[in-house]
Amino acid sequence: MLDLFLYETNELIDGLEEILLKTENTGFSEDDINEVFRSMHTIKGSSGMMGLDSISNLTHAAEDFFAFIRDNPNVEIDGGEVTDLILRVVDFIKHELNAMRNEDYEQGDARYLVEEIKEYTESVKEGKKQKTFKVHIYFDEGAQMENIRAFGVLNTIENMADIVSTEPMDLDDEKSTEEIQANGFIFIIKSDADENKIKSILQDTMFLKSLQVTEVEKTSRKRKVNIDTTIISDSARNFVSVEVGKLDTLLDIVGELVIAESMLGRTDLGDEYEKAYNNLQRMTDELQNIVMSIRMVPVSGIFHKMQRVVRDLARKIGKDIDLVIKGEQTEVDKKIIDNLSEPLIHIIRNAVDHGIEDANERKTKGKDASGAILLEAYNEGGEVVIAVFDDGRGLDRNRIVEKALSLGLISTPDIPDNEVFNLITHPGFSTTENVTELSGRGVGMDVVYQEIKKAGGKLAIESRKDQGTAIIMRFPLTLAIIDGVSVSVGSEMYIIPALNVLEIFTMKDASLMVSGGRRMIRLRDELYPLVFLGEVFETKGYETDIYKSQLCLVNNDRGQICICVDRVLNKSKIVVKPIPEYLLTEFPLLKGFSACTIMGDGNIRLILDVNAFT
Repeated sequence: MLDLFLYETNELIDGLEEILLKTENTGFSEDDINEVFRSMHTIKGSSGMMGLDSISNLTHAAEDFFAFIRDNPNVEIDGGEVTDLILRVVDFIKHELNAMRNEDYEQGDARYLVEEIKEYTESVKEGKKQKTFKVHIYFDEGAQMENIRAFGVLNTIENMADIVSTEPMDLDDEKSTEEIQANGFIFIIKSDADENKIKSILQDTMFLKSLQVTEVEKTSRKRKVNIDTTIISDSARNFVSVEVGKLDTLLDIVGELVIAESMLGRTDLGDEYEKAYNNLQRMTDELQNIVMSIRMVPVSGIFHKMQRVVRDLARKIGKDIDLVIKGEQTEVDKKIIDNLSEPLIHIIRNAVDHGIEDANERKTKGKDASGAILLEAYNEGGEVVIAVFDDGRGLDRNRIVEKALSLGLISTPDIPDNEVFNLITHPGFSTTENVTELSGRGVGMDVVYQEIKKAGGKLAIESRKDQGTAIIMRFPLTLAIIDGVSVSVGSEMYIIPALNVLEIFTMKDASLMVSGGRRMIRLRDELYPLVFLGEVFETKGYETDIYKSQLCLVNNDRGQICICVDRVLNKSKIVVKPIPEYLLTEFPLLKGFSACTIMGDGNIRLILDVNAFT
């Protein structure tokens, strides 16, 4: 019962959040209001049945507000204020849903939020109009402790106004005193009082040198409810919710079926058995395709959650940033989606905080004051590409190289741009001098790289000065059953993911040379690092004569390398199985492998992690 409640409420909350973010600037249509009302009503009813009075009372108050504006279509509301208020409702419910999974869960206190909604509803009913004012104060020279005096000003005004923001933002910071001395203290408030009333209250502030109160026009966000506007969905797709555990079990069965097919294929049997084998192979392919399609989900859910991330971060640091979404119906494996949220949040946080300039800097560069982030997904070959583009200042190559040289990560500044930009994924690497609440600790892009790698993906970074940065992630369509190339090295057999293999050749098509103290392969006027697989894994009896071996040109997240093996055997579908964590700890060499598989003869083969080689 609890699982069903959590699932359904999460679905409703996601839909609510999407509507609120869309209507913040465009206003509420009749359909929007009805949809929000229905969602609140449903959550109220189901939470009441579960005995969750805090959520039930909160959604009841929100339901009453939307019932009023639904029944009074000509009432004037502020889209931004409503969005801020109801998003706080959404956040409270989200927090409660997460907490419910703990055995020691106790209901949160939503009374303060219920009262706030009721007060706002009454103010709308009475037609009270809050105005927004910008207050700019300078203190006398030598007043000292300007940040403390700024706190005093806020305490004086808070009984008659809502404080929206302050500059400087953090008055606890010691540097805020110097900022106030140089630029004055600026804060934005909302109040139903007039300009003269605000001035009269602040006029008695001690050590006040000058006071300026200016009303801020907000006509772009204030709209009447538009009862003629109808948003019609461009698709009507029906989805069946399936428990992930059942899908995993079904996937394991399919995996065993693939292994059984492989066993049957090795047996030297008559025509009847060959016919049966062909039929089994056909059914296996069909069943595999069906299971994979069930596991595929559109990226729209996680993409739309990023709208809230961009909105909240941009408002926090005072920037105007638009998020543009493309390819949201592109489908990807559910396991990849589960691992994608954290990397996307880190990437977008960096774009908002570091990448996109503030309005003044953008204007001096001839850009629009409003920045833009593009979040895009599309299929390319056998991969799903998810990319984040921003139109900000771009990465500073010189600063990255300088930092990398000081950390000993590189020995020369003369390296390609893609290698320079990939240095920001190194643990602890950061060129930001000041640590902020959002970033600067050198952990963000390292987390991104590790999470993408965990999901079987690859990461590429491109950037141009003052034009922006692109973070491009590539993932396989599925992580469960893949095509693998079997290779022999001495007495062992390994698997290389076919997706990474670009070419298989011998030394008659290439030449061996040494550059910078390491062995390289020259193929068609291109140089590639050479890796002897038997040498790396200390395999017994591997072929040491490269002219009697075969070479695989493979692509990894750092470029392309040549892997030397004794023989390339065949290509086949393989079932990917994880390597137990305790084995990875006990045997360090296993870190060169990403997973394992069971072959048709029952033997276990290790799957090479091509990203482990440089």
